[in-house]
Amino acid sequence: MASYSAVYGVMLAIESLLKEDFPADLSGSPINGNAQLVGSQDFKKPLGNMIGVYLHRIDIDPTIPGGFMRQLPGSRTPPVPEVPLMLHFLLIGIGDTPLAEISLMGFAMQRLASRPVIGADRLSDQSYEWDEADSVQLATEDMKPEELYRIWDVLPMKYAMSVPYIARAVRVRADAAQHVYAPVLDRTFGYREKVP
Repeated sequence: MASYSAVYGVMLAIESLLKEDFPADLSGSPINGNAQLVGSQDFKKPLGNMIGVYLHRIDIDPTIPGGFMRQLPGSRTPPVPEVPLMLHFLLIGIGDTPLAEISLMGFAMQRLASRPVIGADRLSDQSYEWDEADSVQLATEDMKPEELYRIWDVLPMKYAMSVPYIARAVRVRADAAQHVYAPVLDRTFGYREKVP
């Protein structure tokens, strides 16, 4: 199970998934595109032709019972509290021509549909303390157009073609610095004599 920094690690894994085997006809002329993780401040500058991966919201995942990390039967280690998260992100197609914008978005959607689960092998490449059993599920998110436009209203860039996605089952340790105490073995009770 990863620490809080794993949220960034998941987003880097999504970026890596899109960059891997990026088609030559999209990276070369005339499109010269790429895939990149972007933050809110990146929209203030020209981005060129690209697929942007923009994390706009993080929630607690209600579909996964929270509480404590899964343990093997008979484990003697104390249970580790966890928080299951959902990462809401946008795939954004930015292009200076319709060909660039549509082609980049088509490739990105095809890529995420063909790899809907990011396994521990890809996550562990990011060095964020993942367990072998960890995986993150990717899916499109049902979002009303009004909600999508509200996100763009606060970004320092005009609307670009975007598709909402969600990354589920991001399990994060709730308390990385847990104290372990020895079990109580005996108790000593004091007493005093009765005063007359």
